[in-house]
Amino acid sequence: MKNDSFSLGVIKRILAVLYDESSIRKTALASKTGLNYAALMRYLDLLKTLQWVEFTSSEFNLVTLTWLGRKFKQTMVDGDTSSGIAIKELERFLESSETKSKVLQAAASNTARAQKILLVDDEQDALFTYKLVLSGHGFVIDAFSNSTAALNHFRKTPGYYDLVITDIRMKPLNGLQLYQKIKMASPDTKVMFISALDAADELISMFPGIRVDNVIRKPVENQKLIKAVTKMLCN
Repeated sequence: MKNDSFSLGVIKRILAVLYDESSIRKTALASKTGLNYAALMRYLDLLKTLQWVEFTSSEFNLVTLTWLGRKFKQTMVDGDTSSGIAIKELERFLESSETKSKVLQAAASNTARAQKILLVDDEQDALFTYKLVLSGHGFVIDAFSNSTAALNHFRKTPGYYDLVITDIRMKPLNGLQLYQKIKMASPDTKVMFISALDAADELISMFPGIRVDNVIRKPVENQKLIKAVTKMLCN
Protein backbone atom coordinates (compact mmCIF):
# COMPACT_ATOMS: atom_id res chain seq x y z
CA MET A 1 0.00 0.00 0.00
CA LYS A 2 1.86 3.05 -1.23
CA ASN A 3 -0.28 5.67 0.49
CA ASP A 4 -0.68 4.68 4.13
CA SER A 5 -1.70 8.08 5.52
CA PHE A 6 -5.22 9.11 6.47
CA SER A 7 -7.04 12.37 5.79
CA LEU A 8 -9.03 13.94 8.61
CA GLY A 9 -11.21 15.60 5.96
CA VAL A 10 -12.13 12.25 4.42
CA ILE A 11 -12.99 10.82 7.84
CA LYS A 12 -15.27 13.79 8.52
CA ARG A 13 -16.96 13.23 5.16
CA ILE A 14 -17.58 9.55 5.89
CA LEU A 15 -18.90 10.27 9.39
CA ALA A 16 -21.24 12.98 8.09
CA VAL A 17 -22.82 10.59 5.58
CA LEU A 18 -23.10 7.76 8.09
CA TYR A 19 -24.67 10.05 10.68
CA ASP A 20 -27.59 10.75 8.34
CA GLU A 21 -28.14 7.07 7.54
CA SER A 22 -29.30 4.36 9.93
CA SER A 23 -27.24 2.00 7.76
CA ILE A 24 -25.87 2.19 4.24
CA ARG A 25 -24.30 -0.20 1.75
CA LYS A 26 -20.57 0.14 1.25
CA THR A 27 -21.00 0.78 -2.47
CA ALA A 28 -23.52 3.57 -1.80
CA LEU A 29 -21.23 5.07 0.85
CA ALA A 30 -18.33 5.09 -1.62
CA SER A 31 -20.52 6.96 -4.12
CA LYS A 32 -21.74 9.54 -1.60
CA THR A 33 -18.26 10.25 -0.26
CA GLY A 34 -16.58 10.34 -3.68
CA LEU A 35 -14.14 7.54 -2.80
CA ASN A 36 -13.29 4.48 -4.83
CA TYR A 37 -14.24 1.22 -3.14
CA ALA A 38 -10.69 0.21 -2.18
CA ALA A 39 -10.00 3.58 -0.55
CA LEU A 40 -13.31 3.48 1.30
CA MET A 41 -12.56 0.02 2.70
CA ARG A 42 -9.21 1.24 3.96
CA TYR A 43 -10.90 4.05 5.89
CA LEU A 44 -13.64 1.72 7.14
CA ASP A 45 -10.98 -0.66 8.46
CA LEU A 46 -9.55 2.30 10.39
CA LEU A 47 -12.96 3.36 11.73
CA LYS A 48 -13.73 -0.24 12.70
CA THR A 49 -10.41 -0.40 14.57
CA LEU A 50 -11.49 2.75 16.40
CA GLN A 51 -14.88 1.09 17.06
CA TRP A 52 -16.66 4.01 15.38
CA VAL A 53 -18.41 1.81 12.80
CA GLU A 54 -19.70 -1.74 12.56
CA PHE A 55 -20.57 -3.94 9.60
CA THR A 56 -23.99 -5.55 9.64
CA SER A 57 -26.26 -7.79 7.51
CA SER A 58 -25.62 -11.41 6.63
CA GLU A 59 -23.01 -10.34 4.05
CA PHE A 60 -21.48 -7.67 6.34
CA ASN A 61 -22.24 -5.23 3.55
CA LEU A 62 -24.04 -2.56 5.57
CA VAL A 63 -22.15 0.08 7.54
CA THR A 64 -23.54 1.68 10.69
CA LEU A 65 -22.13 4.27 13.09
CA THR A 66 -21.67 3.04 16.64
CA TRP A 67 -22.54 5.21 19.64
CA LEU A 68 -18.86 6.14 19.89
CA GLY A 69 -18.79 7.03 16.21
CA ARG A 70 -21.78 9.33 16.61
CA LYS A 71 -20.10 11.05 19.53
CA PHE A 72 -16.94 11.71 17.55
CA LYS A 73 -18.95 12.87 14.55
CA GLN A 74 -20.52 15.57 16.71
CA THR A 75 -17.07 16.53 17.96
CA MET A 76 -15.35 16.58 14.59
CA VAL A 77 -18.01 17.61 12.08
CA ASP A 78 -20.28 19.87 14.11
CA GLY A 79 -17.40 21.95 15.48
CA ASP A 80 -17.85 21.45 19.21
CA THR A 81 -16.08 24.27 21.07
CA SER A 82 -14.34 21.67 23.22
CA SER A 83 -13.18 19.60 20.26
CA GLY A 84 -9.71 21.11 19.72
CA ILE A 85 -7.79 18.77 22.01
CA ALA A 86 -9.68 15.69 20.79
CA ILE A 87 -8.96 16.49 17.15
CA LYS A 88 -5.27 17.13 17.85
CA GLU A 89 -5.07 13.77 19.58
CA LEU A 90 -6.81 12.13 16.66
CA GLU A 91 -4.39 13.69 14.19
CA ARG A 92 -1.46 12.29 16.18
CA PHE A 93 -3.18 8.93 16.32
CA LEU A 94 -3.69 8.84 12.55
CA GLU A 95 -0.02 9.58 11.93
CA SER A 96 1.34 6.95 14.30
CA SER A 97 2.99 3.87 12.81
CA GLU A 98 1.18 1.71 15.37
CA THR A 99 -2.19 2.87 14.02
CA LYS A 100 -1.21 2.07 10.45
CA SER A 101 -0.03 -1.37 11.55
CA LYS A 102 -3.34 -2.06 13.33
CA VAL A 103 -5.36 -1.02 10.31
CA LEU A 104 -3.29 -3.18 7.97
CA GLN A 105 -3.75 -6.14 10.33
CA ALA A 106 -7.51 -5.51 10.46
CA ALA A 107 -7.70 -5.32 6.67
CA ALA A 108 -5.73 -8.56 6.31
CA SER A 109 -7.98 -10.25 8.85
CA ASN A 110 -11.12 -9.09 7.04
CA THR A 111 -9.75 -10.38 3.74
CA ALA A 112 -8.81 -13.71 5.29
CA ARG A 113 -12.34 -14.17 6.63
CA ALA A 114 -14.05 -13.08 3.41
CA GLN A 115 -15.20 -15.84 1.11
CA LYS A 116 -13.23 -16.06 -2.10
CA ILE A 117 -14.78 -16.50 -5.54
CA LEU A 118 -13.24 -17.18 -8.95
CA LEU A 119 -15.31 -15.68 -11.79
CA VAL A 120 -14.98 -16.90 -15.38
CA ASP A 121 -16.92 -15.39 -18.29
CA ASP A 122 -15.71 -14.43 -21.75
CA GLU A 123 -18.21 -11.55 -21.89
CA GLN A 124 -16.24 -8.62 -20.49
CA ASP A 125 -19.29 -6.52 -19.59
CA ALA A 126 -20.92 -9.37 -17.70
CA LEU A 127 -17.65 -10.18 -15.94
CA PHE A 128 -17.23 -6.58 -14.81
CA THR A 129 -20.82 -6.41 -13.54
CA TYR A 130 -20.64 -9.67 -11.57
CA LYS A 131 -17.32 -8.65 -10.01
CA LEU A 132 -18.65 -5.23 -9.01
CA VAL A 133 -21.83 -6.66 -7.45
CA LEU A 134 -20.09 -9.47 -5.56
CA SER A 135 -17.20 -7.30 -4.36
CA GLY A 136 -19.74 -4.82 -3.07
CA HIS A 137 -21.17 -7.56 -0.86
CA GLY A 138 -17.85 -8.37 0.78
CA PHE A 139 -16.63 -11.27 -1.36
CA VAL A 140 -13.02 -11.43 -2.54
CA ILE A 141 -13.18 -11.77 -6.33
CA ASP A 142 -10.68 -12.84 -8.99
CA ALA A 143 -12.08 -12.57 -12.51
CA PHE A 144 -10.92 -14.10 -15.82
CA SER A 145 -12.30 -13.72 -19.33
CA ASN A 146 -10.13 -16.60 -20.58
CA SER A 147 -11.10 -20.04 -19.24
CA THR A 148 -7.67 -21.59 -19.77
CA ALA A 149 -5.98 -18.75 -17.89
CA ALA A 150 -8.54 -19.17 -15.11
CA LEU A 151 -7.80 -22.90 -14.86
CA ASN A 152 -4.03 -22.33 -14.78
CA HIS A 153 -4.49 -19.79 -12.00
CA PHE A 154 -6.79 -22.14 -10.08
CA ARG A 155 -4.30 -25.01 -10.26
CA LYS A 156 -1.66 -22.84 -8.60
CA THR A 157 -3.96 -22.21 -5.61
CA PRO A 158 -6.09 -25.37 -5.12
CA GLY A 159 -8.39 -25.04 -2.13
CA TYR A 160 -8.07 -21.23 -2.03
CA TYR A 161 -11.48 -20.47 -3.58
CA ASP A 162 -14.74 -21.22 -1.82
CA LEU A 163 -16.68 -21.00 -5.08
CA VAL A 164 -16.10 -20.89 -8.84
CA ILE A 165 -18.74 -19.16 -10.98
CA THR A 166 -18.45 -19.84 -14.68
CA ASP A 167 -20.31 -19.30 -17.92
CA ILE A 168 -21.01 -22.47 -19.93
CA ARG A 169 -20.53 -21.38 -23.54
CA MET A 170 -16.88 -20.25 -23.74
CA LYS A 171 -13.66 -20.95 -25.60
CA PRO A 172 -11.10 -22.47 -25.45
CA LEU A 173 -12.59 -24.45 -22.52
CA ASN A 174 -16.35 -24.40 -22.09
CA GLY A 175 -17.80 -24.21 -18.59
CA LEU A 176 -18.47 -27.93 -18.27
CA GLN A 177 -14.94 -28.80 -19.30
CA LEU A 178 -13.67 -26.24 -16.80
CA TYR A 179 -15.90 -27.80 -14.13
CA GLN A 180 -14.38 -31.26 -14.71
CA LYS A 181 -10.82 -29.99 -14.51
CA ILE A 182 -11.51 -27.89 -11.41
CA LYS A 183 -13.05 -30.89 -9.66
CA MET A 184 -10.00 -32.98 -10.57
CA ALA A 185 -7.72 -30.38 -9.00
CA SER A 186 -9.91 -29.64 -5.96
CA PRO A 187 -12.93 -31.95 -5.45
CA ASP A 188 -14.37 -29.91 -2.57
CA THR A 189 -14.53 -26.61 -4.47
CA LYS A 190 -18.11 -25.57 -5.21
CA VAL A 191 -18.99 -24.59 -8.78
CA MET A 192 -21.93 -22.53 -10.01
CA PHE A 193 -22.91 -21.83 -13.62
CA ILE A 194 -24.31 -18.71 -15.26
CA SER A 195 -25.73 -19.32 -18.71
CA ALA A 196 -28.11 -18.04 -21.37
CA LEU A 197 -28.32 -21.48 -23.00
CA ASP A 198 -31.84 -22.92 -23.26
CA ALA A 199 -30.39 -26.41 -23.04
CA ALA A 200 -28.35 -25.71 -19.90
CA ASP A 201 -30.47 -28.05 -17.74
CA GLU A 202 -30.05 -30.91 -20.19
CA LEU A 203 -26.30 -30.33 -20.40
CA ILE A 204 -25.69 -30.29 -16.65
CA SER A 205 -27.92 -33.36 -16.18
CA MET A 206 -25.01 -35.31 -17.70
CA PHE A 207 -22.97 -34.53 -14.59
CA PRO A 208 -24.38 -36.19 -11.44
CA GLY A 209 -22.58 -33.75 -9.13
CA ILE A 210 -24.42 -30.71 -10.52
CA ARG A 211 -27.95 -29.75 -9.46
CA VAL A 212 -30.36 -27.63 -11.49
CA ASP A 213 -30.30 -24.91 -8.81
CA ASN A 214 -26.54 -24.58 -9.38
CA VAL A 215 -27.36 -22.76 -12.64
CA ILE A 216 -28.34 -19.08 -12.84
CA ARG A 217 -30.02 -17.88 -16.01
CA LYS A 218 -28.82 -14.84 -17.92
CA PRO A 219 -29.65 -11.99 -17.74
CA VAL A 220 -28.94 -12.06 -14.00
CA GLU A 221 -30.54 -9.69 -11.50
CA ASN A 222 -28.06 -8.46 -8.89
CA GLN A 223 -30.09 -9.54 -5.87
CA LYS A 224 -30.79 -12.92 -7.43
CA LEU A 225 -27.07 -13.42 -7.96
CA ILE A 226 -26.22 -12.53 -4.35
CA LYS A 227 -28.99 -14.76 -3.02
CA ALA A 228 -27.89 -17.72 -5.13
CA VAL A 229 -24.22 -17.30 -4.24
CA THR A 230 -24.94 -16.95 -0.53
CA LYS A 231 -27.15 -20.06 -0.61
CA MET A 232 -24.50 -22.04 -2.48
CA LEU A 233 -21.78 -21.09 -0.01
CA CYS A 234 -23.96 -21.95 2.97
CA ASN A 235 -24.83 -25.46 1.72
